[in-house]
Amino acid sequence: MVFLRCSVLISVLIAVLISGLLISGLLISGVAWVLGVGSGWVIRGSFEGRWWGGAGCCGIRAGSEGVSSL
Repeated sequence: MVFLRCSVLISVLIAVLISGLLISGLLISGVAWVLGVGSGWVIRGSFEGRWWGGAGCCGIRAGSEGVSSL
């Protein structure tokens, strides 16, 4: 009887441990995915922001040169 209880307890502990590892693995992979996507958006946004900023500066420079040539 005691042996049966111990084996049931051990199997329950193993099941809880495995499910905990699976859940934590899913959480970690989810966090890693969110961080990866977030950093991708930040990198893309900063790159596009720099590009648009450069295009805006070139447009302002070209416009001011055009006005001064008139």
